Amino acid sequence: FTPDSAMLEDIRIFKGGRIDRAILYSASVLSKCCNTLSGLFRQIIEDRTDILYPVKDLEVHRGLGFSAWCDNNRILIGTRAYMEKEEVPLPDEEYEAKHSKNGELQILYLAVSGSLHAMFVLHYVGGRNAARSLEQLQKENIQLLVSCQDPTLTARHITDAYHLPEGMVVLLDQEQCAALGAATAEDTGSEGCCILCTPDRRSAGRRAGPERREQRHNGTAGVGVVLGGHRRPADLCGQRGDAERGCGADVSGGMERPEHRRVRPETA
Repeated sequence: FTPDSAMLEDIRIFKGGRIDRAILYSASVLSKCCNTLSGLFRQIIEDRTDILYPVKDLEVHRGLGFSAWCDNNRILIGTRAYMEKEEVPLPDEEYEAKHSKNGELQILYLAVSGSLHAMFVLHYVGGRNAARSLEQLQKENIQLLVSCQDPTLTARHITDAYHLPEGMVVLLDQEQCAALGAATAEDTGSEGCCILCTPDRRSAGRRAGPERREQRHNGTAGVGVVLGGHRRPADLCGQRGDAERGCGADVSGGMERPEHRRVRPETA
């Protein structure tokens, strides 16, 4: 998804809240930590970045939300699970289900100094270029490992946006993203677009050799849009139930073999 992919369906302001402050607080914090949502809120304020509040002590909780200090208030932005963790009073689940169309849309909460301030109802629109690429990966039976800054996105939202089969997308949590980053952080000193990772060697080149292409058809292949690691998906992602964790900017190909191929990031 790109910064133009996120759409705002509705804003619900709760008792004591103000819509102008809800937008400014959210735009100020998200401009520092979430590429897709920051683009949405920049559109709302018409790119008037001069009116944003300074942000201090920003914390990112992948899959849950963000916290920071803004205008002398502690700002929390995130999912229902994050608000419950921070003991912020919330509307009942039926209210949320009604506005999210039973989970079809995404819900992002804003709390200011411990009180619920606003609820944003969002949805994402998939890009055509990304859709074509994902269609090719689907034909090759490639599972995608996805990391994302927006805590409201789940594997269901991604598969629905691109009409992908259930189970093709696995959403990585904070620990898994850190493990994948460490596995692929080594500098090979090559300008090649592909890196092969095995337990005992690393090599780089412009393309995978014939034996790699042959292996691709003997099992689930591992060509990622962004990056891959030398761990098996079972080690990195746990069970397939992880796909429903909320946490799609970075996409990786997963496979059952210990060798993975990595390609450089592509813009969808």
